[in-house]
This record gives sequence, structure tokens and C-alpha cells, in this order.
Amino acid sequence: MPNIMVTIWFPPTKGIDVAKKAIESRKKFPADESIAIQLAQGLIGDRQGIKSITISEVKEGKLEEALTRAGEILRFIAEIEGVTYKIDLMTTPEEAYASVGMKPPE
Repeated sequence: MPNIMVTIWFPPTKGIDVAKKAIESRKKFPADESIAIQLAQGLIGDRQGIKSITISEVKEGKLEEALTRAGEILRFIAEIEGVTYKIDLMTTPEEAYASVGMKPPE
């Protein structure tokens, strides 16, 4: 199954608002490891603002449910003015190697 990478951009002046909304979203949408498991999360700051990236491993057969859930969470956070987001699907290393008929190195 692919991984989901969620990217959220927001202006530095909205950092506190986004942090509060993120805490609120965790209460409203608690983690459900039967759908996906978070692999990594981090923030990057630059001249254009702040970028938050989260990568989650989707459980077998749960892609549609994971995308729906991510969309709900993102729309909730995007209620803050200046927040934008994007959802990307990423192949796993195993899937990438398999697509060219190879196995990943050990």
C-alpha cells in the first residue's frame, strides 16, 4: 500500500492558531491505527512561511478511508485564513523496486 504525505503551509503569524487547531483536531479525529500509522512528522520554515509534513503508512485495503480521513482533518485545519494543503501518494521502497521487476536491497 502507498504512503500518504500531507503537506500544510501557513504564514508564521498563524503558528499559534495552527498549533491550537492541530491539538483540537487530535481530539476531534483521534488516531486510528487500523487505517494508517504515522511514520514521520516535521516542520520546515522558510521565507514563504511554515510547512508541516506528515507521512503515514496506509493499512492494506484502507486507502480510500485514509484519504477521506486526511481530507476531513485538513479541511478542519484549513478553516484558518492563510492555510493551504496538499495530499500526495507515495510508493513504498518495496513497491518502487517491484515496479521495475526488482527486490529492494537488504
